[in-house]
Amino acid sequence: MSSIFRELTRALEGEPTRRIGDRLGVSEEQTQGGIQAGLPLLLSALSNNTRRRGGTTALAKALERDHDGSVLEDLDGLAQGRYDEDGAGILKHVLGAERGDVEGRVAQFAGLDKATMG
Repeated sequence: MSSIFRELTRALEGEPTRRIGDRLGVSEEQTQGGIQAGLPLLLSALSNNTRRRGGTTALAKALERDHDGSVLEDLDGLAQGRYDEDGAGILKHVLGAERGDVEGRVAQFAGLDKATMG
């Protein structure tokens, strides 16, 4: 998992982080804090979901159906909000009823408000 984290963090460094921060109206440092706090949590939640019965199959089907990885080739689109609806769906699926609490904790850690973190 750490290599995935490193790759995603590298992909979001610099200009993508600045653009996301500009769109959200927060500093680059706050945006980076949100990424640093939220990304490991999201990867951990995905990992936990695959440990449930049928979880690996469900994740594989969702990825095949909806998420081909092209977002990593369209970081401008990510920064502009093109994937907000997809992201909300992923968070709902991965975090379930805990989404609000998780967003609140990560937001507090990153120095963001909960709505911005979501």
